[in-house]
Amino acid sequence: MTVVVKATASFAGEGARRQATFVRPRPLVPVPPREDDDRPLPDDFAPSRLMCDLTVIGHVDVTPLPSGERPARHLTIRAAGVAASFIVPREGHVGRVPLRPPYLQAAGESEARLGARPTPDPARHDFFFPEGFDFNLYSCANLRLRVAQIATGSVLVLEGFLDHAERLEITLPDLGARALIDWTRDDVRTDVDLFLDTVTIDIDEQVIDLVWRGFVDTTYQPRKQIDRIAVGWCRDQDWDDHEDTGDEERFEDLLPELPRSTFGHAWEREDVLAGKEPPELSPPALEMARLETLGILVPPSPTLSLAQHAAIAAALVEEAEPRSTVLRKAGMDAFSWMLEERAMAERLGTLSRAPGSERIQIEYGRLFKQALDAFAQPGENWLNAREYAEISVRTEVEGSQEVLSEVGLRRGVWMRVDRAWQERMAVDPGVAQEVADHFARERERRGEPRAVQVDELGEFK
Repeated sequence: MTVVVKATASFAGEGARRQATFVRPRPLVPVPPREDDDRPLPDDFAPSRLMCDLTVIGHVDVTPLPSGERPARHLTIRAAGVAASFIVPREGHVGRVPLRPPYLQAAGESEARLGARPTPDPARHDFFFPEGFDFNLYSCANLRLRVAQIATGSVLVLEGFLDHAERLEITLPDLGARALIDWTRDDVRTDVDLFLDTVTIDIDEQVIDLVWRGFVDTTYQPRKQIDRIAVGWCRDQDWDDHEDTGDEERFEDLLPELPRSTFGHAWEREDVLAGKEPPELSPPALEMARLETLGILVPPSPTLSLAQHAAIAAALVEEAEPRSTVLRKAGMDAFSWMLEERAMAERLGTLSRAPGSERIQIEYGRLFKQALDAFAQPGENWLNAREYAEISVRTEVEGSQEVLSEVGLRRGVWMRVDRAWQERMAVDPGVAQEVADHFARERERRGEPRAVQVDELGEFK
């Protein structure tokens, strides 16, 4: 089974150096290009390409000089150690000239072609290929534009495409696709070993299509054999650092982020040929897909800063608005917030074992207190010492949520009241003794055992 991952990156903008950034991917193209097609795109159903094909499509604008002269237009493309030059001849067309023969001439003896050539339909072989089959038949680029590898973050250089003398450097995204097969009846996952084998630069739209391919052995019923395919993104260098590990271990940095994935049915060849998107996951199926990702022991990395997380946590504790409203305003739902809670708990817990990490924990506490205090209203600290002791002891026995609801206190208000009394007791021994007496009487009235008291040496009093 061939796995195809397609992404599109835009390099639109100003300047001679541009960073290509991912945008919504353009559709898969099920039909091989025709020789007379002005916009030939690669056949996305090639089962494998032995090298990476670099193609360019679109048009260049050819205009005469004020003198009426029509100089030749020189075009050059460089990438990953290869280069090819082409000419739009001076006796050729003016206006928008397609980047294909016969409008182009090659510099030297090479073929005058920048776009993709037609490739055989793999369905002709029913996707079964004899031993020794020459997969070079599925290469679509000019021979001079086939490279062993185009790594993430590579720079593509175009000269003369947007203007006669303009040199444009395009830096590809620093992330590449990886895919992991999760088998239905096997606990061992399999790396698809994706390879970036097609890069198509569209001059008109100023976008680049990137296509990765890989394949795995399956039965005649892959839908039953495969539970899911997880597609993640990472730098080639980060991936190569794990080259001596097993398939699943290479994904150890990606799998914790699986709960944040976008879930859906994969496009299949029949979907693309019919021009029909696969059906969306039903709400129960989507929920199940998300929940199944929680079995990974390592939590995801936090996406919120300490201040952002503290602000949301404080708003939830304050209970001035329904929980769903607070999360919606933060652009989250209950599931995504649960992931952030897990990520932050791991971050603070792990940091506690690192030298100097207590500063971050103290900072988070400060930010949470600051965010919670922002909700304070004048006169909300109305409890006297006896009332404070009664409510405190009740929360110990009955549970805080039930007691606070009964006495009409939101959790945020109670936390501020509790902290205010703690601060008063810390600086005023008389207040501390008064509150302690109320606690003792309330516990005695409720029949609760007194807490065990010890002295400085750890001896029972």
